[in-house]
Amino acid sequence: MPRIKEIIWISKEIGEADVIVTDGNYEIMCFSHPFYQEKGEEINGILSVFEHSNLMRSQKTEYVVNHMGNGKYFFVARLIDGIKGIVQIGKIQIHDIEGIPEEIKRGEYIQFITSRVDLW
Repeated sequence: MPRIKEIIWISKEIGEADVIVTDGNYEIMCFSHPFYQEKGEEINGILSVFEHSNLMRSQKTEYVVNHMGNGKYFFVARLIDGIKGIVQIGKIQIHDIEGIPEEIKRGEYIQFITSRVDLW
């Protein structure tokens, strides 16, 4: 189960933070508000993308997490549910991926760029 590795408080008073989530192999920095968890805890919410682009079937069949700076990521992830828009990287699931082509099937790998990942 993914855990909170690090918390970078933007405003602790209002519960706004950048949070590093890890499954032990992969790490993703997420924006979270409201956020009231502690370092080391399993995440209570879900990860979702704020916006994404360049979504396509990937030729790679391994997970890729490339932090491009300022919250932006390039991901290669395995499709879990194309209708609900759920992908997986290691043991981390990311939700709300819209516009996945129907011809991409469960278990296949997709790649995309996201401007931000949120922890809700």
